Parts: sequence; C-alpha cells; structure tokens
Amino acid sequence: MDAHFQYRIFIFTVTLTGSLAFPPQKILSEERTRSHHDITQEGIYKAVANILNEKYFAGSQNGNPVRVVSNFFASDSNGLQQFESAIDEIVQSSNTIQQDNGHIAFYTVNAEQIERAHIQMQTKYSEIRRLSRNGNNVDISFVRQKIGEFLFTLQEFYSNTNWVEIEEWKQSADIQIYSELGLYGFSTIS
Repeated sequence: MDAHFQYRIFIFTVTLTGSLAFPPQKILSEERTRSHHDITQEGIYKAVANILNEKYFAGSQNGNPVRVVSNFFASDSNGLQQFESAIDEIVQSSNTIQQDNGHIAFYTVNAEQIERAHIQMQTKYSEIRRLSRNGNNVDISFVRQKIGEFLFTLQEFYSNTNWVEIEEWKQSADIQIYSELGLYGFSTIS
C-alpha cells in the first residue's frame, strides 16, 4: 500500500470512530461507560464516608464507601433515600450547567481558560460557603445547585486538561494556577 492510500484509510477510520467522553447520565446499554452521574455519586459517597468514618465511626469503618454510608443510615431507609435524592439533585444541576453553558470555554476549561475557570470555581466555592452559613435560612436546594455547578467545572478541569500528565511543570514556578488547583497537596480551591 502506498502512503497516500494509508493516509486516506486512516482519515476514513478517524471520521467513523466516535469520540470518547463522559455522558451526563448512565447509558444502560453501555455498562462499562462511566457518566458524570457515576463520577459525582462516587465522589460524594467517598467524601461522606470519610467524614462519617472520622467523626461518627471513629475510624472503625474502612472499606467500601457505599457500605460505610449504608451502615450510617442502617435502619433509616428514608434517610438513605433522601441522601441519594440529594446526590441526584446535585447531578441534575451539573447536567443543567452542561446543557446551558457547555459551549462556554471557561465552564469546560477549554481554550486556555484554566485561570478564568479557577476564578469561577473560587467564586462558586465562596458562594456555597456563604449560602451554607445562613443558619435556619439555608435554601438547601439552592446550595446543592451551586455544588453541582462547581463540580461540573471541577470534573471538566480533569477531563479536558492534561494537568495530571505534566510532570515537568510540577517543579516550575510558572504554574501557580496549577498549584492552587491541587498540585502537591494544595486543595483544588484556595
């Protein structure tokens, strides 16, 4: 085969091949495909399991985060259902952001918009903290909406950048924004 023919086969194959991405919701026919819903649910379960294990179980409940959360709710199936509904509400907010703002580069951390996305995440984080501290006047649905918005951009950062692959940058003083987004033990938000 000549090189020109091989090139045409390559281009033809690339145009027929679908791109890989995380769909917003589960695709029932694709069991191995992980969605934003799956990633968000798993992350929330892990975070809550860590807090429960530290504060409630005094470190005695290691292992599967779903089991730790289920053990916490034990006989309170209504509480577990409310917990799972809260996760679904956060995911729905993330999906709404994707539908409404997925074309805006700093929401999806595309087109060199890392710094602007970082500023947006800091703003959302501050807003979540402020809204959560309103005592009895907390609109928990609105807080969950803001958490979903925050998590969408955070997930897009890891999905759409090569941050985890840039080993040589980890030592550079020119990447302050990356440091603030999680390198070397820094939190993803300041």
